[in-house]
Amino acid sequence: MARFADTDRLEFAHVSEFLALSKISAALDKAVVEPFKPDYESLLERARERVAAGCDFGNDYPGPKVAS
Repeated sequence: MARFADTDRLEFAHVSEFLALSKISAALDKAVVEPFKPDYESLLERARERVAAGCDFGNDYPGPKVAS
């Protein structure tokens, strides 16, 4: 994650990094139920707002740009 923060690119230096991230993702997939709720879009938007509260990067935030 430190390399990602420095370069804005998610590249793995070793397959073990990919595997570790995959295991974390799989654990989250088993634990998170919100994506199956009918109001998921609303939950997601509120969560994004909470996480980004106090940060005002505009279009120049650090990290890859994502299409809306």
